[in-house]
Amino acid sequence: SPSYLFTLSNEIAAAYMDEEGRQRLDWSVDKVNEVIERLQKIDRVFVFTGDDFDSTIKAKDNTKILFKIDGIKGSKVKKILRTDHNIRLEMSDYYYGLILTSLMNDEEDYEKLIKAIEEIAATAPYEEINSVSIEMPTPQVVMNLAAAYYGKKELVDLESAIGRVSAASIIPYPPGIPLIVPGEMITRELYDHIIMTMENGLEIVGLMGYNKDKIVVVE
Repeated sequence: SPSYLFTLSNEIAAAYMDEEGRQRLDWSVDKVNEVIERLQKIDRVFVFTGDDFDSTIKAKDNTKILFKIDGIKGSKVKKILRTDHNIRLEMSDYYYGLILTSLMNDEEDYEKLIKAIEEIAATAPYEEINSVSIEMPTPQVVMNLAAAYYGKKELVDLESAIGRVSAASIIPYPPGIPLIVPGEMITRELYDHIIMTMENGLEIVGLMGYNKDKIVVVE
């Protein structure tokens, strides 16, 4: 059965957009553009506004702000904003943080965001941010995905899993693309890539244990 609360929320959202929502959306887009202009004036802050030379970019979501602070990893900026300023980013990677705005954000929210980023840029120590390869290792398929997923499995330490067949999907986020899926071999190259990703503060979906140091493999 459908969730009546979810269905009702959709109807309320549609009714809102039919009335004041469209005007509010116009205000929000204008406000985001204003925030981008103000952020670009802050020392160390860079805001991505497009790339005329990248033909793969077809459009840009004008309700989002993609930014970075020179000398600070994106994952670290995300953590500081959450713990010190109670501001949650949609996601972050090694370099950037992504701000997702909504029609419910008001003037106070945007001012709080700008001041927080300004404070981080002014006070956070500079660290050298080396280039990180985004090339993902090519996995080795050794058995059927369904057989690996539904077959007998066990939980082992991540390093001990080298040479074993994964029974779980391991997904770095972002970008949210599986690094390995059930039925594929966990190689040293894949292990090193997982460790590099975690050391740079990025989220890994699919690992187990309090410290994300275990993985489910085929027995």
